[in-house]
Amino acid sequence: MKNLYGLSKLALLNTAGYAKCVIPLDKSSSICAPNNTGKSSVINALQFPLINDLRLTEWDGHDLDETRKFYFSSDQSYILLEANLPHGSVVIGVAGLGKIAGYAHQYFCYQGKLDLEQYTQGKTIIKFTKLFNHLKELGYNPIELKAQELNALLTGGATPFDSDINLKMIPLNNVQDSAIYKEIFRRILNLHKLGASDVKRFMLRVFERHMSNSKVVFL
Repeated sequence: MKNLYGLSKLALLNTAGYAKCVIPLDKSSSICAPNNTGKSSVINALQFPLINDLRLTEWDGHDLDETRKFYFSSDQSYILLEANLPHGSVVIGVAGLGKIAGYAHQYFCYQGKLDLEQYTQGKTIIKFTKLFNHLKELGYNPIELKAQELNALLTGGATPFDSDINLKMIPLNNVQDSAIYKEIFRRILNLHKLGASDVKRFMLRVFERHMSNSKVVFL
């Protein structure tokens, strides 16, 4: 049986109005609920680990301050993404730092599968300040990341952590294409804002450096 690589699971803990939400990403999924009950909040949460430059994100008309407070109101708020890669499973996390830190967030990652029970003690979600020691006791090696370091790991750029973990799942031939892929991904998340003209424009932006004449007439 051929292995399938890519994103495998998205989990929200104590964030975006959810106590716990787990969505499989390695097969077809449907999110069904009445309007204004948080469906878009789950999908939009993928922007934090995969776009990570908040200047390139979109939050259904809400500004970044509102968005940070909504997703990271507590130091027990987590957005967690699991991916199955050729060298094994990895977890990319985004943790809230709480009100005292201005609702900021911290990126982190580690090699291994995502197990939400490892984020709780009893019925209490572990605070981020205690999470790393807890994960290390379980045999993991969590790494704190800056946004630009996470971006480099995802796209194959050089980082100080290359010998510790491999997160490369968005290989780019040119680092300058990073903003293009992020805009495409954001538009895909919001399909109602992705028209035929957008698809054509993105195709040209991706391939224009390989074309002798980037002026193309689409029929």
